[in-house]
Amino acid sequence: MTWPMSLLTGSCNNKELEDTEQPKAEVQSRPQSAPQAPKDLLRHYAAPGVPLPPSARIGDPKLKQREREPFRLTSLWKYGAFAAWKASDLVSAVVSHQLRGPLKKSWGIQMTILTCIMRDVSRHSHLADIAMIRLVMGISGLVPVPSDALVTPVTFQVRPRGLRGILADFDAAEDGSRELFGEWVVGKRTWRRIQAERRAAKRETSGSTSSSPHTNTIHLKRRERVVLYLHGGAYYTSSAATHRLITIPLSKSLDARLFVLDYRLAPETRFPGPLHDAVSAYFRLIFDLQIPHNDILVAGDSAGGGLTLALLMYLRDNGYPLPGGGILLSPWVDLTMSCDSWESNAQFDVVPPPLPGDHLNPIACYLGEHMEKYLTHPRGLGSAEG
Repeated sequence: MTWPMSLLTGSCNNKELEDTEQPKAEVQSRPQSAPQAPKDLLRHYAAPGVPLPPSARIGDPKLKQREREPFRLTSLWKYGAFAAWKASDLVSAVVSHQLRGPLKKSWGIQMTILTCIMRDVSRHSHLADIAMIRLVMGISGLVPVPSDALVTPVTFQVRPRGLRGILADFDAAEDGSRELFGEWVVGKRTWRRIQAERRAAKRETSGSTSSSPHTNTIHLKRRERVVLYLHGGAYYTSSAATHRLITIPLSKSLDARLFVLDYRLAPETRFPGPLHDAVSAYFRLIFDLQIPHNDILVAGDSAGGGLTLALLMYLRDNGYPLPGGGILLSPWVDLTMSCDSWESNAQFDVVPPPLPGDHLNPIACYLGEHMEKYLTHPRGLGSAEG
């Protein structure tokens, strides 16, 4: 199981850089057991509020999240020492890649470098805070849009929709004044095709003797796919802009338009706030923009993949129109960290498991004071049948 690349947590293994007040992660050996089928594992989460499974690695959900230590000038040496140590480790990783080959045969030099950088940073969470992480991750959003793509920022108002279930109270609090942000992403080749098909369909409609002069209905010969994309980032960082390196190529590959949502982030907004935003964006597409629900795909990576699954389950369980399908890119769907892959893939994972109580623990940031209530809630992890 792969964690979001923007997660910067973990314990420090370098004695010279280790913060004296930073607790160490306890490494416990687990008895080997026969692997269970996914359906068998998911039965544990059939209802909200069930106890944690024996294989959970989340720690005590009642543990209060620590505050980050205030910055002091006397701590500047730690940043310099960390940078020097990371640079040395990076050189070692590159040399090893060239001489011995990558850790995995499928890895290129870029993946080796990325893994080395992220592993090093994640072991020193006491040197960073969420604002710093957002600033660093935001750099990727400054990359110019390629000449063969179009990106159009948009805003829309969140309207009360009479939502049911877990979002009923959130929906009732809306008065139509709150705005959400996002952007339309499309390859120019795809956009030219769509425009040409619309012009051709409009000419056929206007020339038809059976068409009404009072209708603007255009019947395209080809169904136009639209993708609602939910970005990753541990639920507390990244944006539509930072994920253009993913969304632009995806738009070209699918030959479709993408609507990439900037949902509200933790810890300012806890679960199920981001789910409410995702539902609002989906309803914006099918009800306000009149895009047939069967022509919509919902996609997301990492935390966005988990949010995608939560959206699909919410729509299914409350009887709303379902999209045509979903695309989950390395989704984070297990907040309890119960999967054996945390150990079996430890040497390959970009980011190690977060420490319980760490100020950058994304699970604590996402669930907050509702940790015990929502940690095993089916909207975060549950049956995906149906």
